[in-house]
Amino acid sequence: SATGGAAVEAFGGASVVVMETSFINCVSDSQGGALGVAGATLQVKDSYFKSCFATGGGGAIASSSRVCFGSTDVYPTVVTVENSEFDNCSSSGQGGALHAFSEDTGTTVSFNVTGSTFQGCTAVLEGGAVAAQGNLTTIMISSSHFIRCNSNESGGAVSLQQVSNSQIRSSTTFDSNIALGAGGGAVYVSSASVRLGGTTYQRNAAPAGGGGAVFWEGGTEPTSRRGAGLQQLCAGVGSNVAAYGPCVASSFKRLQVSGLPTAASPAYPGIAIPLAVQKLDAYGQIIASDSSSVVRAASSTSTYDPDPYVSISGTTFSALMSGSVTLMVALVPVFDVVSAALGVANTKSVPRVFVSGSDAQSSALMRSSVVQIPMASGTTVCPRGYVLSLASVENGQGATGSCVFCLAGTYSLNPLVGYSQGTPACFNCLPDGACSGGGICDVESWNLGCARRHICPCCMSDWLSARQFPDSRGGVLARRPALRGLPCRPVHP
Repeated sequence: SATGGAAVEAFGGASVVVMETSFINCVSDSQGGALGVAGATLQVKDSYFKSCFATGGGGAIASSSRVCFGSTDVYPTVVTVENSEFDNCSSSGQGGALHAFSEDTGTTVSFNVTGSTFQGCTAVLEGGAVAAQGNLTTIMISSSHFIRCNSNESGGAVSLQQVSNSQIRSSTTFDSNIALGAGGGAVYVSSASVRLGGTTYQRNAAPAGGGGAVFWEGGTEPTSRRGAGLQQLCAGVGSNVAAYGPCVASSFKRLQVSGLPTAASPAYPGIAIPLAVQKLDAYGQIIASDSSSVVRAASSTSTYDPDPYVSISGTTFSALMSGSVTLMVALVPVFDVVSAALGVANTKSVPRVFVSGSDAQSSALMRSSVVQIPMASGTTVCPRGYVLSLASVENGQGATGSCVFCLAGTYSLNPLVGYSQGTPACFNCLPDGACSGGGICDVESWNLGCARRHICPCCMSDWLSARQFPDSRGGVLARRPALRGLPCRPVHP
């Protein structure tokens, strides 16, 4: 047939009953390889469909609310399938065996399937066996079995998109079905009101997507028995597999940033920290099927507005790899107060970041919550061996600060101290000392003019309490009591 329903076309309010009939190798270049229904009533009982094919959808049966074949009357479409078998039916569209479609401006389409078996059915698009679409479409499936059906897209057995008040229930089983697209080895649900109760799932797979059993997207999660969520849908059955969510999964729901600094282990200005970014579904599962979406980190206020007092650098953007990526970023805040004498280093604002991007799988905006980054302050604003390097900002409102490591031949034990007040700097190594960089300055001994003193690895805390020693630059150590070191324990001669 070049239109629809190679064996039977029903429209214009007709009522058709098909009983104990076999349809073998029926082909349609449109929809409905064997039967096509639009604005009519069709009952199929105890019948057999084998190797039927339709280019547009519904390899065996297609129903729609369209007014077809010149009819000016508008009738609802009602299809009932009971105790029938669909064997190796296929479509290069949706629904390898059955396809139900309604237009928003058309009439209702009702499809009821009971006690039937779908085996080896395939679809190039969604719904290896059954596909239903449209806000005016309602589909009920009960006591039926879907075995070894597959789709190149979503819903290895069943696809339900934008349908209303639909159910799959009453001992319906899904065994060894496969979806090669976004997910739903057995069932795919998109923006639809669907209840899944009394169903069993085993050996279903979504190798490139989510939900070995069920995958859903849109704002409404399908429900199971008594209106509960789907978390327990596969309880006791662990043989379903998927790239993520072996039982149930959803499309993207939130972008999570973890592995953040804490008050006990804060970030340091200008030193890179890891931001672990994960793309999660509604159940907190990493969407491992995504290695394409690009995410970017930015500094902000608590309301996502740019923070003029905190800049961000480093690896601020990257593509996800299997749903996650770690960005190495450095925050450089503006300081309004830095005082070595007071041991104070205060930033003008609280550093915060968020991560955003475009979902390559749906084009939806992805954005994490704004997270606060605890920043070190005071005399520990930088790690030992670093100094807080300051640069004035253009408006004169403070100075940006980054922690800079002291190179070999220099050292620092206090990041706020320098040769002059307000200018932290690394000190040159003490005479006869060995400074390998950072906070290490190993000195055997020197004479301050009043007593022999030592600095050694055993007394770093004493060294810090004794203040840092400025270098002599001329080879003669400054001889002021305020600059004396404390003796090592035990004191060596």
